[in-house]
Amino acid sequence: MSGAARVALWPILVQALVLGVVGSARAAPSTGLAADRFAVGVGPSVLLGAEGAATTPFGWMAWATALSYVSEPLRLQNRFSGEVVSRPVSHQLTLDLGLEAGLWKRIALAVGVPVVVSAAGDRLRGVSDDDRPLASASGGDLRIRLKVLLAGAGEGRAGGVDLHLALQLQLTAPLGGQSDFAATDGVTVEPRLVFDLSPTPRLLLVGAVGVRFAPDRQVFATQLGDELTWLAGATLGLFARGQVHGALVAEAAGAVGATIHPAEARAAFRLGLGAISVDLGAGAGLNHEVTAPAWRLLLAVRGGFGLTAAKRQESKGSLR
Repeated sequence: MSGAARVALWPILVQALVLGVVGSARAAPSTGLAADRFAVGVGPSVLLGAEGAATTPFGWMAWATALSYVSEPLRLQNRFSGEVVSRPVSHQLTLDLGLEAGLWKRIALAVGVPVVVSAAGDRLRGVSDDDRPLASASGGDLRIRLKVLLAGAGEGRAGGVDLHLALQLQLTAPLGGQSDFAATDGVTVEPRLVFDLSPTPRLLLVGAVGVRFAPDRQVFATQLGDELTWLAGATLGLFARGQVHGALVAEAAGAVGATIHPAEARAAFRLGLGAISVDLGAGAGLNHEVTAPAWRLLLAVRGGFGLTAAKRQESKGSLR
């Protein structure tokens, strides 16, 4: 199959996957939310979870995978004494895979699939009649994201002062873990405005604001629903020696809902070899809200490749 045909089939495969998982996501009682909402960023200019506005060029595929460990993303505390009553999720290890394909000029489509590979916690024991133990492995929220670059070169940063502005539309659907704090109970839709700015070739600034439309639901005594989302961060290049390059990456992200406003800060060292980069980092919640972890460890690997023979000849160092 030709590279162009594979790109054309991409939306069809995504649609089939969504229709399959939405139907299977309604089988069991729900716990309503994903304990860890970190999603690995994918594309030509990314931080950790943050993505710049630039899109993957047509005929290219960008990929990213991350292994993330969080401690106490969900804990129930006495409102008056502050004493911890229960830890529905005491720790969670998640493997996340993301792919982005350039569809046409300034348009790109991305898919992300998170899977909880290990988890421990009380789940609902002690606070509900449902005393089933927390599943050790389960599916998270499938992500489908369409990005349209509104301003700036479509191929990413070109050095100097370079500004990109993009509009994203992201859809999520649970993959079965909505009864074990691994996925959201229902489909969510999030339009998002993204910008990135390179005041110098070594510095990239990224920011995003969005509105996440989610089903109204109650988890314990907390009412959940629609919320504003935000993200800001930067990457600073430290050195570049031939195909080897290094950088520092930092970001903060969070949400503002009717009753919760979780926020988290993350930082990492990035080491790259050609088109492949590896991030080793950590993070911590900036407050004690729902889904703000006590701390996080993160390992991410990213790269890209051409979908045709001609594009693969250009692939060295083009997506990083």
